[in-house]
Amino acid sequence: MKFFRNKKERSGVAGIGWLAAGGFLVLAALAALYFVFRGGSAVPGAAIVSESARDVFRSQEKGQIYEINLDAADGKGASSASEVKNSTTSEAEKNGDDIKITQTSPKNFAAPTEKPAPSVPPRLCEFGAGANPSRTLAFNEIAWMGTSRSADNEWIEIKNNGSGPYSAERVQLLSDSGKIKIILGVSAIPAHDFYLLERTDDDTVPGIAADAIYTGSLSNSGEHLKLFDANCGLLDEVNALSGWGTFGGDNATKNTAERNLKDLAWHTSVSADGTPRAENSKEPDPPPQSTAQNSPAPSANPPPEPTPPPSSSPENLPPPANSSSTTPVPSPPPPAGGPVISEILAGISADADYEFIELYNSTDAPIDLTGWSIKRKSSTGNEYSLLVASRLSGKIIPPKSYFLAVNEGKYTGSVSPDVSWATSNKLAYTNNAVILYDATGAKVEEVGWAETPLKDQSYERDLASGTFSVQANPNPRNSQGGN
Repeated sequence: MKFFRNKKERSGVAGIGWLAAGGFLVLAALAALYFVFRGGSAVPGAAIVSESARDVFRSQEKGQIYEINLDAADGKGASSASEVKNSTTSEAEKNGDDIKITQTSPKNFAAPTEKPAPSVPPRLCEFGAGANPSRTLAFNEIAWMGTSRSADNEWIEIKNNGSGPYSAERVQLLSDSGKIKIILGVSAIPAHDFYLLERTDDDTVPGIAADAIYTGSLSNSGEHLKLFDANCGLLDEVNALSGWGTFGGDNATKNTAERNLKDLAWHTSVSADGTPRAENSKEPDPPPQSTAQNSPAPSANPPPEPTPPPSSSPENLPPPANSSSTTPVPSPPPPAGGPVISEILAGISADADYEFIELYNSTDAPIDLTGWSIKRKSSTGNEYSLLVASRLSGKIIPPKSYFLAVNEGKYTGSVSPDVSWATSNKLAYTNNAVILYDATGAKVEEVGWAETPLKDQSYERDLASGTFSVQANPNPRNSQGGN
């Protein structure tokens, strides 16, 4: 037996023993933890320790969460799992989602239904595509000028002219300018029903819900719009690039452009702000054929064309007004007992829309122009609205006085106008005519000019003889005696 020589030596040996025992205990503890996390049982009861430890750490593991719609009993949804999200339970709780969430194994539930793949939006049709519009679905009314509340409150109404529902899910409304690109996206428009598109928000047309809200704007000077079906076949077209005058509408009174009830032509609505989601107002009756009794001016034979002045001979150019060498241009005699067209200017070099038409009341009594209108006739013989009847309502021409109508916002002369027409309605320098209609729709007078350009010079009537001549110095006059 070995004896330690002193107390210090015995203490050193004892320390080594304690260190060895401690190391063994550490190794044992590590082994136990290894079995816990591997799911094994090193000792009886270790399985309980294992499960408890997993409960502590498992909240950080990711698993599948099935969102179950529990509202099926009241008809709000299906009873099967409606959506699967790869998320964590803690994330769902943090977001405070107002849904019922069950975390479980998929085998205990019906297989969750997947969300349908998002539909691919149709490609936009080429604007130049399509010909011979079918007009089964067609433009029915356009508030290109906005409403009396705001010029920005534009809206477009489309009508199903067919005898059955029309699937408009992939119908496209496009503008040539590219400002408007709309896919209707509606499953069906009932027969003879309307589809209302309002600009910016649903307050555009107060009290009438929009079927769709769009962005973009319609130009007051004109637009080119097309409606395409799902196969890019042309449904309808509105080509107003030359101005809205061909289609109607009034920027001053906010009367819309409407389709006729009898045919697919256009007219200006009789109602301010139009008739959204309702039948259009009745179009005006066409003017009756003029006869010798109700229109002294022959309608079948336009006035002879004035002789174009030769450019090489200054002395033969049309002289200014009141010049003794003025050469009168033959024209029909003025109608008796009513207003006549006394002067026309179709524009100037600085502004082609600087235009006016002057009337004269040759009688001794005032003439009420309510219901009257003025149209222009193109070189092809087509008539277009120029000064609509709504703008002449309540206007009076005093006896032996003039009356001045001008292009709104474009005429800036010193003589104040009595009335104005929409800026989008324009005269042409050559090959145009102006037609005056009375309240019954009868043609009172037609004055035309052919090759002589009414640019920087007017076409003025000599009231004594009734003949017209080109005047280098336009002389507009109004009902207040201004000139």
